[in-house]
Amino acid sequence: MPAVQRPMQTFHWLEKFDFDGHALVVQVAQLVRGEPDGAIGHPLEVTPDSARYRVHFPVVGAFKTVPELFSEVSETANKVDVFLFHEPDSAYAAEMQHAMALASDIPSGGVQHYVVHAENVVTHVLAASAPQVSRVPMDPDPRAGA
Repeated sequence: MPAVQRPMQTFHWLEKFDFDGHALVVQVAQLVRGEPDGAIGHPLEVTPDSARYRVHFPVVGAFKTVPELFSEVSETANKVDVFLFHEPDSAYAAEMQHAMALASDIPSGGVQHYVVHAENVVTHVLAASAPQVSRVPMDPDPRAGA
């Protein structure tokens, strides 16, 4: 019987965070195997070749960032992407519902709780709809053609 192939687990690092009062954009980069450092072998690090992803929430009612050490994704969360989860039964959403009804364009009961999980920080987002996730194209090597 052939061995079951499991997808390789990937880890991400939050690189950029931009909020304009309505929309929120979070950019994460995949951590890849780095060069040996003499202490722990091959550390995971962000490199120019790391895959980068942009997570765009068009309408946000509230958000918070928490150091990864102090935040976890619940067992009832639905995995949307390797770093993105949807929390269907969210205490955070319930707690913030009244405050958001006064300050946002999200209709009452229309809030959805998403979690962008990175190794340095976890971002909890209360949004009107699912975010758009897109791959960020790699910057061309400025030395190419020189």
